[in-house]
Amino acid sequence: MGTNESTFSGTSIDAVTAGAVSRGVVGSRSLAARLMLVTLASVSFAFLTALAAQVQIPLPGTPVPMTLQLLAVLLAGLMLSPGSAVAAMLIYLAAGWGGLPVFSAHGTGLAGATAGYLIAFPIAAWLVALLARGGRHTPLRLMFSAGLGLAVVFFVGVGWLAVALGDLSTAVAAGLLPFAVKGVVEVLMAAAAVTCWNHLQARRNESQDGV
Repeated sequence: MGTNESTFSGTSIDAVTAGAVSRGVVGSRSLAARLMLVTLASVSFAFLTALAAQVQIPLPGTPVPMTLQLLAVLLAGLMLSPGSAVAAMLIYLAAGWGGLPVFSAHGTGLAGATAGYLIAFPIAAWLVALLARGGRHTPLRLMFSAGLGLAVVFFVGVGWLAVALGDLSTAVAAGLLPFAVKGVVEVLMAAAAVTCWNHLQARRNESQDGV
């Protein structure tokens, strides 16, 4: 019987790694190799989030810039295990806290009004990964998981912004309304990207099993 991506109960990256182990690709050092691959995946998604932060559009009337960070966070959650997804976001935040220019130039980093969005990244990535694992990656499941991650980022980010500005309605107008449509689009994009990834991996596994 062939082994494909849906056989594994983990997330996409985990499934690929587990598939390599089960086919003997990793060999006797399977545990060390898997740890190396998982670490590399976390670092890669931290780097992706840093790159996404540089794609930015400052908006008038709000201290929150428009970036692609949320898309990177959702992809990390959908494609990594909960622990690896959290690790990716913590690596990203640690890099910014350590002085590397990984945050948006138009944001306020971890010490200002927009810090809530950044702080929410590990929480959202963990929740998305937790909801997405343990079953097949159907588009509906992916969208639901990513949608809840989006809600977490907005909840924490807008809440933090409300405290900083001293007014909830102003925070909603500045930190939620201008980004709501973009957030929904990013949820759809993340779900579509992972769906395509899973299909490619399933076809790859089928072709290898048929050899």
